[in-house]
Amino acid sequence: MSKSTPSNGPRQINLVNSKRLQALRSGSPAAESGPSNRNGSTPPLAGPDAASARLQLEVRRCLAEILRQLPPGKQRSLFKIRYGVYPEQLESLAPNEAARILGLPVGQRR
Repeated sequence: MSKSTPSNGPRQINLVNSKRLQALRSGSPAAESGPSNRNGSTPPLAGPDAASARLQLEVRRCLAEILRQLPPGKQRSLFKIRYGVYPEQLESLAPNEAARILGLPVGQRR
């Protein structure tokens, strides 16, 4: 039993002949399709839902900022005391209503 490789080590895989890796390297069309620009970011939102989506992102960002400032064990209860709703309830509200509760300007950019 004198092998040149250890018996408990990882197996060597020939990656050069792997069809899956070759497909990934060559850039399959399925991997490239999707809503992204050349730089990898998502395209800018436009239309009537764009303002709502931007406001929803701003509400989530503000919520994360508020929760980050609160003590770890008391975040949920202190948020409820200060704003009158639990964080989960705030996320399920309409973006305009959630922004009003958090005191964010609605219809204006920061």
